[in-house]
Amino acid sequence: MPNIVPIEKQSFSQKFWKTPSNFLFAKKDSVCPLSALEIPTAVTSLPIAFAKLQENFCLVAVLSLERDCNWAMNSAGRWLLDYVPTLYRGYPFLLIPNEHNNQELVFCFDESSELLTDDSSDNKFFDSDGELTQSLQDHLTFLQKFYGHMNSTKKLCSLFDELGLIKPWTLKLSANGTDKNVGGLYCVDEDSLNNLSNSDFLTLRTSGGLPIIYSQLLAMQNVTKLARLYEKREGKNTGEEVHSFDYENNSTLSFER
Repeated sequence: MPNIVPIEKQSFSQKFWKTPSNFLFAKKDSVCPLSALEIPTAVTSLPIAFAKLQENFCLVAVLSLERDCNWAMNSAGRWLLDYVPTLYRGYPFLLIPNEHNNQELVFCFDESSELLTDDSSDNKFFDSDGELTQSLQDHLTFLQKFYGHMNSTKKLCSLFDELGLIKPWTLKLSANGTDKNVGGLYCVDEDSLNNLSNSDFLTLRTSGGLPIIYSQLLAMQNVTKLARLYEKREGKNTGEEVHSFDYENNSTLSFER
């Protein structure tokens, strides 16, 4: 279980942290939230869908068609697709809403990550002046930008819902000779999109939401990539080489990947 704690001088001034060497922290994630800014890159690598979070739709990367399982990594936590969601690249740092004020985000660390150490050769949290180190400040800025983009994305998803553009995405997982329906995912309703009134289509276009709409439809075909990864997990040889991603060599905090 995650153990998310605020990064405070009193608790972390004598602590250190290590860079993750794998993605095992996400091994039970079947979806991961995406911001609209990620879509142009993610669209070629991952299936993109809508999912409901506290009754509101959000944009997600689909990582598996099974619960508590992530097909986008191998058993050692090595990422197997070209794009890694931004949220994972900020780990083990997170921004969590203040329990007393949801509009305020608190910079936190996941102590369950096993990346917190007492080894002074690892990365510091605070410098000699008691301020966040530059590395930590970079992580904070990165996450602040990400959550800002997430807020904008949620507003667009609300607009899509208001316009009746989201419908359940019916998927089936075939395993051991049986088919299992996959629930909880949603996609763009093409019929509703094609039948929008001129005024509603103008609203959609001026909102900047059209690229997301078309990208989501395009990215649905990436389910076949997940299927190939699933077959490899099950020991079936598809005859195709699967790309892999090395966390340590690709840990730059950037939205351009």
